[in-house]
Amino acid sequence: ESEEENEPGTQSSDSELYIEDITSDPLFRTRASLFDSFQPDQEEPAPESDVPWAFNDHPAIRHIYIRAFVGAAFEGMTRSAVGSMLEGAQVVFQSAQRAGVDYPGLENFARTLGTVEKRLGVSTDDLITYFFLCDVCWKPHSPVQLASLHSPHCTNPNCAGTLYTTKRLSSGSEKRTPRLTLPFVPPEKALQRMCLQPGKVAQWQEWRGPDDTAGKRAPSTLRGYAAFPDLDKPMIDITDGWGWRAIQAGLERRRNGVWEIRDVDVHELKQQFVALPNGIVIQINIDWFQAVKGGCHSTGAMYATIGNNPRRIRFLREETILIMMFPGPHEPTSEQYNNVMEIAVHHFKKLYNGVSLNVHAKAEPEPFHVQIGSDVSDLPASRKTSGLLACTAKYFMCDHCDTPFYGLVDPESFDPTKLNARDPWRYLKYAFRARDASEEVAEEISRRRGVRYSVLDELVNWLPGETGLFDPMHAIF
Repeated sequence: ESEEENEPGTQSSDSELYIEDITSDPLFRTRASLFDSFQPDQEEPAPESDVPWAFNDHPAIRHIYIRAFVGAAFEGMTRSAVGSMLEGAQVVFQSAQRAGVDYPGLENFARTLGTVEKRLGVSTDDLITYFFLCDVCWKPHSPVQLASLHSPHCTNPNCAGTLYTTKRLSSGSEKRTPRLTLPFVPPEKALQRMCLQPGKVAQWQEWRGPDDTAGKRAPSTLRGYAAFPDLDKPMIDITDGWGWRAIQAGLERRRNGVWEIRDVDVHELKQQFVALPNGIVIQINIDWFQAVKGGCHSTGAMYATIGNNPRRIRFLREETILIMMFPGPHEPTSEQYNNVMEIAVHHFKKLYNGVSLNVHAKAEPEPFHVQIGSDVSDLPASRKTSGLLACTAKYFMCDHCDTPFYGLVDPESFDPTKLNARDPWRYLKYAFRARDASEEVAEEISRRRGVRYSVLDELVNWLPGETGLFDPMHAIF
């Protein structure tokens, strides 16, 4: 994304070349253009189906569409070149049809790259939602709100930020350009596309052994060595761990008493999550990186991968969901982070309770339940996501035991018999107290209890310090 071009002389030569490369990409869209075509009364996108529109056309027409898309996406063809290619192909097909060859689909022949993408079912217009954010607190707003807002000022009464800039066009109308944008892919839409791949849902069931058939079964309560009937059998995948079968379905996160927080089986289902017909356990990863040349700029991304996938393909690019991109140029504060992560939390709450998705070659939709099983981010990102203090905190270096940072020089700190384990439910207790407290009290809680409120604390089965897995890169090397 890009705003207006900078004044001459304000960019280095490397940056100018980089911007030129971006804008020549046929798939590039400026920040302002992301919202140009959005209308409040826009029709709902058509439901996903097994067969894209192009597969009803003549194979030769479909072949041209595929070549046009591949040329634009991978070979550097511009939109103009794609248009010329399509126009030439249309003339050839029309000539052949006048000679007696029938070409189904020629009457609605696509002549632009955007139309080709929709005909092939690869358009992301209905897949990605572009939220616009306050440039101070990052409070998100849906695209429909851009045209209806009465003021560019943030709608949060305690924030002095702005949401958009206004430019008067030669026609006399005004054009609004958001200050910050956040692309978001609803995970249920990404899963829906995966479910329409032939054999994909069956592939998610390959991990099941003789004792893992779908049905009524209580979650495992065994821990440690007791969870493994054969201690000599090596573990080769995440599905071999005791935690995989310990996840419980049908829970609600509720306040227990004045301060305690618990996950309650309100309907007493006692149902193992992965024993559901389609109980999908995902891993999330969040990280920041420098996406542009020149200067210091940190952009973040949230990825998800499906633990039910066979290990050999689990982390392939095509099996990974890019859920959202965080704007730069700096990493967000706790408030900013919570504001945008609330978007994802809303969707994951719905997915845990279950959604119906169409499956390839199935006449009726099937129920799917999705649970975040673990956060595999690096240590800094994992601590931010869980609301825990940094690993350099004096008294909260470790999220599993109470060894202080200065204890690293003491050999006894590495004696497991002398370590005192922390309680993740205690973290949650104080996280929710911080949520409802004043800014001063919340800061005091973080100093004395080592935790801040994270919006992911609202998710069932999410436990600070346990959901985030151990990170050897930052914790050892």
